[in-house]
Amino acid sequence: MIARRWGSDTAQSFFIHTDLLKSRSIFFKNFLPSIVRANDTKAEEFDGYSTYHTGLFWRQEKLSITPVFEFPTESADAFENYVQLLYTGALPIQDLPAKPNADGDILSAWKEALCDAVHQTCSALYKLYALCTRIGDNTSKRVLLAAFLKQASTLRSNGTVYRPDKFAIANVYDNTAAKDPLRMFLVDCYVYEGTSDWVYEAGEKSKHPPAFLADFMSVMLERRATPDYASRLTDAKFYQDMLRALEEGIGRGEEKK
Repeated sequence: MIARRWGSDTAQSFFIHTDLLKSRSIFFKNFLPSIVRANDTKAEEFDGYSTYHTGLFWRQEKLSITPVFEFPTESADAFENYVQLLYTGALPIQDLPAKPNADGDILSAWKEALCDAVHQTCSALYKLYALCTRIGDNTSKRVLLAAFLKQASTLRSNGTVYRPDKFAIANVYDNTAAKDPLRMFLVDCYVYEGTSDWVYEAGEKSKHPPAFLADFMSVMLERRATPDYASRLTDAKFYQDMLRALEEGIGRGEEKK
């Protein structure tokens, strides 16, 4: 089978064994032909978008016994990494630069290069996960989920643990469905590692997807312990005192926050 980017002058083609794809991908298992007649000269086209929400197209090339799938939206890098994963089991994880025995500008440049390498690795993994989601390859998704956990829990040589940022969260929520386990992993990162300062930043300044914020709030409410101040829900005096303090602050000319 040939998989390639559609509608691009610089499109790349990837040759993949049909049986291997059918054993891993629900999409290809359903839509790769079991038998292709060598004398079939009619090119057919299938639009699987309505069923899989992927925008994937299938057609049989004239005078060819090799099925061709053209993908209008996926990046060539994601396909290349997917082929590598299928045949070798390797993931697109970059080698990190070694820490220099120096300080000043050299050390600063190393820290920046280390950060870039980590983020590029995570970006490649997220794109690969999105492709596996679209074609229904859950075996590869399991491998990637383990890789995400390792990436987000490894202490780097600069003393930093890199958690998924808002760009990673937006990427995942744009390319996965509700209840996808990778969404829950991202939520858990913030449930267990987030601070009260982040809550205000996420709500007012950042571009976290609303669905992520809703998931985050839901998990926080489900996992919280019973507050020791629950009794104030039956005592109006607590809230009246808050109002009195606000009134006194405004009377003194304090800014409202």
